[in-house]
Amino acid sequence: IIKNQIIDNNDFFYRIEPILKIIIITNDDIPYAGILLYPIIKKFNNQIDSIFIQDGKLIPGDSYFKLLKKIFKISGFRYITFLILESFFYKFSIYFRRFFKLNNYENDQVIEHPSFLGKKFNITTNKIVGSINKNPTLEQIAQISPDLIISIRYAEILKETFLQIPQFGVVNFHPSLLPKYGGIAPMFQGLLNNEPSLGYSLHFIDKKVDTGDILFQESIKFSKNDSVCRLSLKSHIQASIQLKNMVEQFLLMKSFEPILPKEEKSYFSWPTKDQISNFVKSGYHLISLSDFFQLIFYNKEKIIEN
Repeated sequence: IIKNQIIDNNDFFYRIEPILKIIIITNDDIPYAGILLYPIIKKFNNQIDSIFIQDGKLIPGDSYFKLLKKIFKISGFRYITFLILESFFYKFSIYFRRFFKLNNYENDQVIEHPSFLGKKFNITTNKIVGSINKNPTLEQIAQISPDLIISIRYAEILKETFLQIPQFGVVNFHPSLLPKYGGIAPMFQGLLNNEPSLGYSLHFIDKKVDTGDILFQESIKFSKNDSVCRLSLKSHIQASIQLKNMVEQFLLMKSFEPILPKEEKSYFSWPTKDQISNFVKSGYHLISLSDFFQLIFYNKEKIIEN
C-alpha cells in the first residue's frame, strides 16, 4: 500500500491515495454475474489484483446433473425448467451480443462473462480447481494478501480460514432485503409471500449464511406481472451501480459503515413443489419470453424503470 504523500509540482498539488488490493471471486455460469461485476471492473481495474472463477455451482467438483437431480427431487419439473431457461437465456445473450458486437462499453450496456471481462481489462484471471477454502487456491489468495475481497455470485460457503485473509473483509451481494429471505430463491419467496417491498443487500460475509453486517440496501420497482427472472435482473443492475459507489467510498474512507436491519430474520432453501404450485396459481411467473429479449437488446435504464 502506498502511503499518502503530497507532491509539489509548479504550484499544483497532487495527492497519491493508497492503492488497495482487491480480489474478485465469481462464477461464469451463474446468471447476471457479469452484469454485477462490470461497473467495478471498469472503474477499479487498477485496484483489482486478480479474479478467481469458480469451476462449479454450489458444490465444488460436483456435476450439474447431480445438482439438477437434487433440485428436481425438491422443487419439481417446473422449477428445474425455469433454472435451465434462465441460464440459457443469459448465456445465449452473451454470445449473441458478443458475435454481433452489441455491447456498448462506453455507455455501460454490457453483458459478458466475468472471465472475459477480466481478460479485456488485463486482470489476472484464475480458474479455481476444487474448493476455494482449501489449498492450493487458499494459499494462492493468502499470498496475494488482499485488502478486500468481493464475492460476485460465488456459489460456495466460505470458511473462516478464507474470511480471515482480507484485512477489511469479504463483501457479498444478496437479492433480498436482509435479514429477511436469506438463502435460496429470495425473489421467488418474496413474491409468494406477497411482500410489499423487494430488493437487494450488500453485506459482509461471516461464518454463517447471509448473516454478516449489512452495508447497503435498496428496494426495486416491481409489479405482479414481473417474473422472478426479471426481478433478479433488476436487482443485479441496481446493485452493480451501488457496489461501484460503495467501493469508491471505501477507497476514500478505508472503512465501511454497517446499517442496522429493520426486519426479522428468515431463511429459505429450495422451493418445494407445493410452493411452486401455489406460486403459479397466484398468477406469478418464473420466467417469460420477454425476459429473453430484454437480455438480447439489453438497456439497463429501461429495465430498472419499467
